Amino acid sequence: MALKHRDYTPEARSPLEGVRVLDLSRLVAGNTLTQVLADFGADVIKIEPPTGDTLRAWRTKDVQANWKIYSRNKKSLALDLRSPESSKLLLELVPSAAMLIESFRPGTLERWNLTFERLQSLSPKLNLVRVSGFGQTGPYADRPGYDLIAQAMSGVMSITGTSDGTMRCACEPTSLLI
Repeated sequence: MALKHRDYTPEARSPLEGVRVLDLSRLVAGNTLTQVLADFGADVIKIEPPTGDTLRAWRTKDVQANWKIYSRNKKSLALDLRSPESSKLLLELVPSAAMLIESFRPGTLERWNLTFERLQSLSPKLNLVRVSGFGQTGPYADRPGYDLIAQAMSGVMSITGTSDGTMRCACEPTSLLI
C-alpha cells in the first residue's frame, strides 16, 4: 500500500481552513475542543463576556498559563450576550459559521433568545455543540460539572493518593531508597 504524500511546508493548507467556529464556551472542556479545532486551522472566534473568560484569571506564578494554552490560534471578541445589542452582533456572525460551541448550563441560550431554531434559521448547516457536565436533560442537568465532581461521584477519587490515605502531589520531593 502506497503512503499518501503529506505537505508539511508552511504554505500547506490546514484540514479545517475556511471553517468558522463561534466559541461561547467557558473554562476547560469547551476551550479544549475549540483549541484543537483552531490547531487544525479552523477560524475560531472566542466570544467572551466583557470581564473575559474565567481561564484568564487562573494564574500560575502570575502567568495566565491556562489561557495561553487554550486560547492559542483564536480571535477574541467581548460580548455581553445578556444585552440585545451584543446578541445582535453574535447573530450577524452566525451565517458565516459552521459551528457554535457553548458550555453554559442548559437553558441559558434559550433565556437569551438564542435558541437553536433561531440560530439555524440564519445558517441552516450550523452545528450546535453543547458541553455540559450532566447533559441537557435529566435529574442533574442544571448542576455544574467539573472534573473533580466527576471523579468524586464516580468513586475514582477514592483510589487516588497513597495507601495510607494521604494525597501526594507529583511535584513534591519524595525520598528515594537507593
